[in-house]
Amino acid sequence: MPFIIYGTRGITSTTDNGEFHCPRCGPSLYAQKRVRRFFTLYWIPLIPLNTLATYVECETCAGTYDPEVLDFNPEAGKAEFLSKLDQASRRLMALMVLADGEIDDEEIGAMVSISESLPGGDLTEEEARAEVAIAAEGSKEIIPYVIDIRDDLNDSGKVLLLRVALAVAMADGDFADEEKLLLLQIGEALGMDGDQVLEMLHAGPEA
Repeated sequence: MPFIIYGTRGITSTTDNGEFHCPRCGPSLYAQKRVRRFFTLYWIPLIPLNTLATYVECETCAGTYDPEVLDFNPEAGKAEFLSKLDQASRRLMALMVLADGEIDDEEIGAMVSISESLPGGDLTEEEARAEVAIAAEGSKEIIPYVIDIRDDLNDSGKVLLLRVALAVAMADGDFADEEKLLLLQIGEALGMDGDQVLEMLHAGPEA
């Protein structure tokens, strides 16, 4: 009897494109993406199943947004439409701070420093502590959170998110084996290649 290999996987396709006002970089072109689960037979997608996610990707900065961004009014301010990457970066930083059960000043300082390079703008120390407090009120589990938001991010967003987590983990100068394992699990939860994740851990967050 022949061995039949079957399963499911998500496939991303472009459903629409055009011009819009990107909250991050201004007037630009966009591609609307849909991630749909397919039944596969011998790794070949055959039967479309449910839709996993729908998002808009800016072709200039590669930021990903909810479809409502197409109605973005630049006069309303950028804060209302922070990209999913910005939101995910802030929440993941907060969860990393909470991961060891202690909120260190070095880690809060790292959140402030890291935010300077994020498109959503700088965090003050007060805002960083508020992000940690919000994260503490909800689920403190990092991996389920990452799995929940991974389909809303493109490949470059996933890499940046892992770099953010790595920078927080190394903020106190003690990069413990438990933190390395957690970062490997985060990379796996994001659907990233294991060798790529190991290379990033070895090179550090600035690579």
